[in-house]
Amino acid sequence: MLWLAARGRLNTADRVHGEICTRCVLCNEDEETHGHLFFNCSFTAGIWAVTGRRAQVRWPANDQDIFHWASLNLQGILDAKHIIAKLILSSTVYFVWYERNNRIFKHQFTPREQIQKDIIGLVRDRLSTILTSKIHFSSIIRDDWGLTGEEARVIGPAQA
Repeated sequence: MLWLAARGRLNTADRVHGEICTRCVLCNEDEETHGHLFFNCSFTAGIWAVTGRRAQVRWPANDQDIFHWASLNLQGILDAKHIIAKLILSSTVYFVWYERNNRIFKHQFTPREQIQKDIIGLVRDRLSTILTSKIHFSSIIRDDWGLTGEEARVIGPAQA
């Protein structure tokens, strides 16, 4: 899904033909486009702000730049900070799309604060399962994400 979002290929209102409302269902302020929905929407911007602070990532301001920035700065790097940023990026895009579809098709609304908690919880859960000798979790990262030493320990070749 992240691949589709990065290429503007998800069926946002601006891409779907027919008689549908083109207003963003998250903020009801502007027309729904990929750029608006995932990055410029006031609802989504609040999510990016909270998750970015938690991950200590400063996302680019322009919606087109974030995927380019991620491809240049996050690709192939196996350190904890970069992995967290990748997880935040993919999780945020997923949860925003999921919330958008829930509002349109199921008429279910989740508060932004809950979505933020869900993203952070998902990233934390994913981090707790990463056990590899190539990634080191500093004590600061373990503390920030509530990881115990056992969950984020580095496994050496003799233990793997």
